[in-house]
Amino acid sequence: MPKFFFHVRSGDVVLVDDEGVAVASPQEAVIKGHAIARDMASKDGVGERFLNSISVEVVDEKGVIWATIPLRLSAFSRARGEPVWTG
Repeated sequence: MPKFFFHVRSGDVVLVDDEGVAVASPQEAVIKGHAIARDMASKDGVGERFLNSISVEVVDEKGVIWATIPLRLSAFSRARGEPVWTG
């Protein structure tokens, strides 16, 4: 199974996921990326500035970015109870 990484970005600063997760497909990795972003956005005390400046990047083993998921999008979708897909 391919391995994907879920980096957290704020502007030029990137917190690199150096472990990654093996998943069945790129689509599954993007869905997992949305779950990570929703979890981060749902934490108590998360402010507007945090939501607007942070995103989760879904990256494969070759360094290809499959999705960039802003926390703002995840927070909005969670509030409305809607699934999110950017595939």
